[in-house]
Amino acid sequence: MNPKKKIFYLGVEGGATKSTAMLVDEREIAIAQNKGGPLNYHGIGIATTGKNLRQLLRPICKKANDAKIIAVLGLAGLDTEKDRGVYEKIVKAVLPSNSLWQVVNDAETALELRCQNDSMPRILAISGTGSSILGEYKGKKAKSIGWDYIFGDEGSGYEVGLKILKTAAKSWDGRNKKSILEKIVLQQTKIPTMEKLIAATYQRISQNPNATKQYIASFSQYLDQALKRNDWAAKQIRKETAQELVRGIEAVIRNLHIQKKAFCLGFMGSVWNMQGLKALVQKRIKQLYPKVQFSSNNDEGVWGAILLARKLSSSLY
Repeated sequence: MNPKKKIFYLGVEGGATKSTAMLVDEREIAIAQNKGGPLNYHGIGIATTGKNLRQLLRPICKKANDAKIIAVLGLAGLDTEKDRGVYEKIVKAVLPSNSLWQVVNDAETALELRCQNDSMPRILAISGTGSSILGEYKGKKAKSIGWDYIFGDEGSGYEVGLKILKTAAKSWDGRNKKSILEKIVLQQTKIPTMEKLIAATYQRISQNPNATKQYIASFSQYLDQALKRNDWAAKQIRKETAQELVRGIEAVIRNLHIQKKAFCLGFMGSVWNMQGLKALVQKRIKQLYPKVQFSSNNDEGVWGAILLARKLSSSLY
């Protein structure tokens, strides 16, 4: 490589609801940053993913001028080799031809950020629109949950939102005792009755099926209102969410055979902001695995992609 050539590192965090890109120089000083739409092609399609990525990176790449870009893109929905091929085709059409880049699952970039000491076992628990538990130790990787909303998104915003809507319906039609969640979802949607809310929800989904997961997950933000009012159903949903996430973490620990080792556990995703959720999970994991070390790193997830871009650069040159 020409030593006089500038090198910029590009990190992309592409989630199911939004994306962030950041360009830094060799001293990790930010040169440019941009935010954009979702980049999970499973939910929005290949064409829209390409369009969103182009809009996200066009102003970033202009700032790079003639510098060499080394990039890592952490992308939601990259779970198989087929997914990798789809994303690589999309990225190749967007980044400058002389760029060096790699696509990884967004959980890998988050893991790198939350637990930067890769000499010890590392686990990341993601709970946002979707959920996933990712672990890594001595080159071996393990994953649980994270199979999208049909096969496994337990502990996610989607699951919480779906339970809120079902709880509201059961409260309304008499299958369960009354829950304040019935009133909250009507107030937030500005729809007067549950009957009309149900019809409106199905209509919205039929009009834009690719946005179903994001729409249902949007209701998860209302759980805190019910928790503050000590609603029985809200507390049950929080308890079940914690249990599912603990099960996922335990599965990764077993698969990595680190039950008796010290390990780092990091958290990422908006659902962890739920009142009391993280405390419930941490308490249970600490009981089961006393050597756990909880990460306190709360930097933006895009920095994990930048850290991996620097590692990519080191491995190539």
